[in-house]
Parts: sequence; C-alpha cells; structure tokens
Amino acid sequence: MKKRLFSLILALALLCTLLPQAALTASAETYSGICGAEGDNLTWSLDTETGLLTITGSGKMADYEYPGNRAPWYDYRQSITAVSLPEGLTSIGDWAFAFCSALTAVTIPDSVTNIGNYAFYGCSSLTGVTIPDSVTSIGGYAFRGCSALTAVTIPDSVTSIGNYAFYGCSALTSVTLPASVIIISSYAFGYKSNELDVSDHVRMDSFTIYGYNGIAAQTYAEENGLTFISLDNAVGEFVDVTPGDYFANPVLWAINHDPAITAGVGVHSFGPNNSCTREQIVTFLWAAQGKPEPTSTVSPFSDVAIGDWFCKAILWAAENGVTAGIGEGLFGVYNTCTRAQIITFLYKAYK
Repeated sequence: MKKRLFSLILALALLCTLLPQAALTASAETYSGICGAEGDNLTWSLDTETGLLTITGSGKMADYEYPGNRAPWYDYRQSITAVSLPEGLTSIGDWAFAFCSALTAVTIPDSVTNIGNYAFYGCSSLTGVTIPDSVTSIGGYAFRGCSALTAVTIPDSVTSIGNYAFYGCSALTSVTLPASVIIISSYAFGYKSNELDVSDHVRMDSFTIYGYNGIAAQTYAEENGLTFISLDNAVGEFVDVTPGDYFANPVLWAINHDPAITAGVGVHSFGPNNSCTREQIVTFLWAAQGKPEPTSTVSPFSDVAIGDWFCKAILWAAENGVTAGIGEGLFGVYNTCTRAQIITFLYKAYK
C-alpha cells in the first residue's frame, strides 16, 4: 500500500515538472500566469467570480494560436466579462481574447500600437471598444464575429486595417475612416455584391462608410458597393451642416465648447431642421453653464427619474429657478419646446 502511494506521489511530481512555463497557478477562484512576449514582462490574473481578467506589466503581449498554443486563460474564456489592460502595454497578441463570449466592453490603453490578428475574434457580447490614437494597425479578423458591436471609432493614427477585421459585425451599420488609413484589406467590413453569394460571407448592404474623397475609404466603399458619404464639406463632421449655412459657426461653437453643448443627434448628423424638446433645451443651457452638479438628489418632477440622461440638467434648472415645470408635478419631458419657452429659459438662466 505504501509503495503504491509513493508511486502516485512520484508520478504527480513528475507531471508538475512537465507543465509548460505559462502553466496556471490556482487559488480558490483566481488563476494567474505570464503572458508577455518576453515571458514575465506581462502577467495575468483572472477572478472567475467577478469575471475580471487583469493584465499587468508593460511591453508586448505574446501571440497565440488556435488551435495550438492558445491563450493561457482560454479554458476560462466564457467566464471573462471584463478585461483590464495596463498603461505600458504595446501590443495585443494574436488570438488573445478570441471566443471570450461574455466580454461586453474593452478599453485599450493609449500605449498600444498594434491590435493583433484574431485578437477579439468571436467576442459576440462585445458592444463597444475604445481604440486610442496610439494604434497604427488593426490586424486581420481582429473583431470578426463581434455581432453585438454597435460602434467603433477608428482614430487618425491608424494606417492599416486587416482583412476581415470587422467582418460579421452585424450590428455595426457605419464606420468613419480617417485619411490616415491607406490600407483596407479584403472584406474588412464585409461586402455587398450581386454576383457573389457564398453562405460564409456576410452581406452588409446597408453599411455606410464616412470618409474623405480620394482616399482608401472611398475606394473600398465603391469597390464593394457600399454607401460612401464624404466628409469633405462637413462642418464639425456633421454632413448635414455645410460651411455656407447661416448656423455653421454657432454649431462649431457648440461642439467645441468645453464642455460640449451638443454632440448632434446621430452619426455625423446635427439635425438642423429637427425640433427640440424641453429637456434638450435645458440640457443645452446646463452644458453652456459648464454642467454644474446639482445639489439635490431627488427629482421634483414625476416624469424625470434619477439616472435619466437629462436628469442633472433639469435638477440644476429647477434649483436655479430656470423652470418650475408645466404643472401637476411634471416637467414636460418629450414635449416640444416652443420659442416662448426657450426665451423664458434663457432669460431666467442669464438674468
């Protein structure tokens, strides 16, 4: 019996010596290891209870493969809901976070210059990603299959976007490409074609590319039959405001104000002919005043809830006598703001 027990212990000890350098160390629900291109220049830890994967250190992340040398947290990928990346990280490795299907958002630090191939492949719950203006290249398949991704901003530091980079991002309806992008590889944003009908390819018939005339964005859009809208004559990147419009300078003032008074009504749209609601006008006024914090944490109006995007503006307005609502405990949310009401708001805010 003792001999058999000794043999079992010896076998386990031998197995431990054969584990790779990046082997996991586990403690309760936390796993950790190294993930740097140079070994321990980067380390990682995953708390499976909170779903937070934390990378620490600096320098380049190791590249991984699938199948093959997969990321060390791959076996726990479905429990990862958030990723914390350190300042000082210079690249995100190939296949780093592929198939992390519960990951909803990621902020890439402004030290990163390269997003590797397949880096976020198949992250089907990813709704947003912040790409800093340090990134120069986005690898092939980097965000392929991120079907919940609704918005992405490509900074003017990016020069190349790899093939299939945003292919299969079915919730993404448009992208703005800066003039710095000179290489857009095949199927980077899917395609539109009347001749090609392959089930593995994703049609993006309603996809819109915003960019500047004569650059890669226009060429890619035209070659793939996608809608291209030029920003050449846009004011503040609003395509519905042109330099000759009488309101062009006020719009520039509003978007360049600190803090901004408006960001428009949608992608590259100011909505110059749209009417405004009462909460929109009060929010303009509040922003023009510097967005001061209201002192109250209780709404005086039954149609304004704490947490509404316009709540702080209305609380400020009520505290400063700009508005008392429309009666019966209502502010009048979503009601069109008349010219008389606008003038009254202005008078009370600036008197």
